[in-house]
Amino acid sequence: MSFSGARQNLSKIGECGQRLLNYVFAAYLFAMSRRRTLKAALPMLARIIACVALVVVCASCYEDDGGAHQNALKAKSLAKKSFKEAGGVCADTVECADRAAGFEYAKRLQMTDPDDCLRKGNEDFVDGCQFYGYHFD
Repeated sequence: MSFSGARQNLSKIGECGQRLLNYVFAAYLFAMSRRRTLKAALPMLARIIACVALVVVCASCYEDDGGAHQNALKAKSLAKKSFKEAGGVCADTVECADRAAGFEYAKRLQMTDPDDCLRKGNEDFVDGCQFYGYHFD
């Protein structure tokens, strides 16, 4: 996992941490009910806590972000690319200028949906704008 991915997961630690504490407390109560002293219950308690922590961290802390992370990675990769560097094609200089302007406009506003580009300028401008959005489909 990348550093940025780990940073995004920090927001989930609160809920998962609370769940983990609840399971640890339940494990403590279970271990104490089987043993008379805490010293006798510690090995059993440690195994239970390790298993519960593994299950909680691996299973319940995962949350689907609906592709937001992938879109952010795509936007980052396109941030320094021009229209042509991103694979855009055009026939003449006027067409290229309009498409490049549309591409830069969409990049600046982070327009990931090509339909958001409609009626934003002339046909070539819209083509360049939509070309940026098509990278996210």
